[in-house]
Amino acid sequence: MAAPFAPDPEPGRGGRDMVRFVFYGRVSTEDWQDPVTSRARQREQAEALVRGRGVIVAELFDVGESRTVAWARRPQSAALVAQLADPDRGWARS
Repeated sequence: MAAPFAPDPEPGRGGRDMVRFVFYGRVSTEDWQDPVTSRARQREQAEALVRGRGVIVAELFDVGESRTVAWARRPQSAALVAQLADPDRGWARS
């Protein structure tokens, strides 16, 4: 599981005018999906989505959490929602 806020290993790529995003992903169970492969695929898709518009500067990833579980009950998604209140969190809110 990722730390509550994992800084991008290559800060500054993308320039000053790029929007800074946080990546959130999840995988339900190791029985159904490999967390490493699933995380990589989801991160790749997120990077493709923001390419040219911004850069992913943080990552939160829940393992073993079903999509039917409320965000407030998933550790990393709850951390993401909590960070929305912090104006100095380092990534965009839209």
